[in-house]
Amino acid sequence: MATTLYTHTIATLDEVKTWLEIDAATHNDLLNFLMNAMTDAFEKHCHRRLVARVTDDDYITEYFDGEGENVRFVRHPPIHTLDTIYIENVVTLDSTDCADTDQVRYNPATGKITLLQYSFCKYYPRNCYVKYKGGWAVASLPMQIKQAYRHELKRLWGLKSRSNEDITSKSNSLTGETVHFKLPDGLSAECKAMIDPYVIWRFEDDEI
Repeated sequence: MATTLYTHTIATLDEVKTWLEIDAATHNDLLNFLMNAMTDAFEKHCHRRLVARVTDDDYITEYFDGEGENVRFVRHPPIHTLDTIYIENVVTLDSTDCADTDQVRYNPATGKITLLQYSFCKYYPRNCYVKYKGGWAVASLPMQIKQAYRHELKRLWGLKSRSNEDITSKSNSLTGETVHFKLPDGLSAECKAMIDPYVIWRFEDDEI
């Protein structure tokens, strides 16, 4: 079965094929598989979404306890689209309200949201939520993340073989050939050093 490329991969298929100097379409399925796996690995390491999802089903709704404060940092900055701020029994601010700087101010880059007319009141657990799309547009991704992604894909591409002694395999849907990989455990030290500045440690236990 062919692998469907995520809509939120860190690079496009054409970019990756240029990096790897691949022209033919016969490797597309295998590249999709590697690109998806590497995108998952990068987001898991950074504890955040790196590329904003594109569909309405991919909004993030973050529930939290109101503590009387008027400031909240979202888990997956930058904020691509701020849709709703909800405080139960107090107010629901829709996308138009969120764009009103007399009511809400937010820093897309840091994910900091500041309420000017309300506070996240304390009533009971998880009585507030913020709904938004988090992550960069592909064209706006920090170059360091893209460079690390390029580095890791080149490294993995160099590890491919046709030996069945390796631990991970993927069938090519166009040629029927099975290609195997000696995949290491986790990202390389060089890659981690490049993307560590983008790790959000305060939310390291949250799911992507």
